[in-house]
Amino acid sequence: MSYKKTIVKVSLKLTAILLLVWLTILLLYGFQSRKKSDLSLCHTLKLKSEFQARDADADYTFTDYLENESRLFEELNTKVLPRIEQETQSRLNRYNPDSPCSPAAIGHQYNQTMQWTPDEIAGGVLLLHGLTDSPYSMQYLAKMFLKKDYYVVSLRIPGHGTIPSGLTTARWADWIAAVELAAKHVSLTAGPDKPFVIAGYSNGGALATLYALNSLKNRQLPQPTKLFLFSPAIAVSKFAALAHQLQALSVIDYFEKSNWQTITPEYDPFKYNSFPLMAASQSYELSKAIQSRVESLTPTEQWKTLCPIITFQSIADSTVSVPAITTLYSKLHPGNHELILFDVNRASVLEDFLKSNPQQILNNLNNTPQLPFTLTVITNETPESLRIVKQTRPQQQPEYEKSEQLNLSWPKQVYSLAHIAILFPPNDPLYGITPDETVHCVHLGNLEMRGERGLLQIPEANLMRLRCNPFYPWMQEKIKAAIPTSSE
Repeated sequence: MSYKKTIVKVSLKLTAILLLVWLTILLLYGFQSRKKSDLSLCHTLKLKSEFQARDADADYTFTDYLENESRLFEELNTKVLPRIEQETQSRLNRYNPDSPCSPAAIGHQYNQTMQWTPDEIAGGVLLLHGLTDSPYSMQYLAKMFLKKDYYVVSLRIPGHGTIPSGLTTARWADWIAAVELAAKHVSLTAGPDKPFVIAGYSNGGALATLYALNSLKNRQLPQPTKLFLFSPAIAVSKFAALAHQLQALSVIDYFEKSNWQTITPEYDPFKYNSFPLMAASQSYELSKAIQSRVESLTPTEQWKTLCPIITFQSIADSTVSVPAITTLYSKLHPGNHELILFDVNRASVLEDFLKSNPQQILNNLNNTPQLPFTLTVITNETPESLRIVKQTRPQQQPEYEKSEQLNLSWPKQVYSLAHIAILFPPNDPLYGITPDETVHCVHLGNLEMRGERGLLQIPEANLMRLRCNPFYPWMQEKIKAAIPTSSE
């Protein structure tokens, strides 16, 4: 047998083995997924009125988008809610109008796109929420910008705010198309020579980043004056890269649950708890688009024209890659960029319980002689203290300035921030650890339940995860001071 034939034969065998291994993994995942909770109407029904990128032709406007959204929620109200009520009347159901989990309990419809217009417009801001999320998470930013006389649009990203099945059909191209429509509208409404700001959280932070990078080359897109990013999903977990393949068996009815990473009761009024693999896949594709755009930019000239970016990020984040954020920042041209990292609680007793220590992220930054951005670290004053200080290292400087006390402390038993916590103050009625009790809704942020494991419908890990930011008051003042004025 010739050498070439041997190589071909070995290659075919290896390919066959790899295919067999991959098919085995798919089948194992498919059978394992059958053990998940039963799918309900909100997981299987497809709403027909959702916006798609192909809708946005040359004549399509943001007003058209809002009209499209109105039809979507009419469809939700007429085709979905009555049937879900027949399916379950559980008080742990956001679609039950009598439930404390209903959006109506908050008294405002934060699942839809929101607009606020001041008497005299000083600028415009576009707010972009995260994956499975809704405009509820952007409400405090909205109020902050409105007080600065900004015209505010808090966009509902396609696939969100209705039922979880919306994320089984939404694509990242739909998301960015909606962002571009809204950005043009906000910039035009604010008027010429007025600041135009984009603020994005998590997946919304990734969309804000991609939009800003696209605007460097596409002059039809208004360039932002500044970006505010909160836990941006510049890169996501490696699992997301496999999500598209893992859901392959879901086309077979027997394995339809394999389309879902989690199937959980929908007890959160403004955030899906069930998570489809398609959403993870599209978030991954979005992060790939960002990396592609980053690589296409010329090293100096185009990076020079990128607007200032201020990012708030917990150093401990199980959803997004913090090193990916620092890598992006390392490419920036020196300007008014700032990266603000919330450290874990370094109090000696709590630190001993940590499974992994994210200190290496800080070490890598500290070992870089010059950074093209200002680095701010929010951390313990000493390992023996819960009091918080701010450590700031100006751009291009090798050392930190003198620490500044913030008159804040870590709450007892809190060992870190969490990805979902950063935008909510401690008194948020839904997610706060000291919620506003005058709002008669479910208080998810301070639920404390003890008992046997495996008994609850809600995963115990969801109850342990911090949902609000104990350092929100400082962050709020930091943002206020950084909001651009017309004179800038």
